[in-house]
Amino acid sequence: MAIDHVGAVFFPTAYILRFIGRLTLPIMAFLISEGYFHTRNKKKYFFRLLLFGLISQFPFSMAFSTSSGNIMFTLALSVLALSVLDSQKFRFFKIPVVCFLIFLTCFCDWPIFGILYVIFFNRYRGDFRMQCVAFSLISIAMMLVFASSYLMHPAGLYHLGVFMALPILSLYNGERGHDSRWLFYLFYPLHLLAISVFVYLL
Repeated sequence: MAIDHVGAVFFPTAYILRFIGRLTLPIMAFLISEGYFHTRNKKKYFFRLLLFGLISQFPFSMAFSTSSGNIMFTLALSVLALSVLDSQKFRFFKIPVVCFLIFLTCFCDWPIFGILYVIFFNRYRGDFRMQCVAFSLISIAMMLVFASSYLMHPAGLYHLGVFMALPILSLYNGERGHDSRWLFYLFYPLHLLAISVFVYLL
């Protein structure tokens, strides 16, 4: 993630950094799906992501000179979408509500495809082969959506780096490892703050 962001801000033509950085979102989406399954309080899980989205927004906007929401908001909306799909309250409105949540990610980092990764990792949880198929189809769809920009600027193919995540995800054995979630929650806004400070100084 840090490599990706440093590359995007300071070395925009060093496409290998962006290629490596594409590993981040698929892994995050997979972990959000697993975290949703294992958490004892889904409401707190959602609000924790939302809180750190709010904390991270200012440095994110400064670092990337953007008004769009950061990835924490996309992940929070993903957790909300999973909750809607699991809920009995939205029995007849699940698809419209989830589609609306997917639409909301258009105003955030990794629009549409980030939340789809989470939804389908969750949908096929325990079946890695089907997770790979769904992930690949979503990724190919993403490539096709942005195909025109790739034709104009072939370096955009660095997005193919998302597929490097699959061998890493295949190593997951379903067991909980060391609890380092707070390291991620803190690292995200702090590394954005560091980048935004350098941007300001330069």
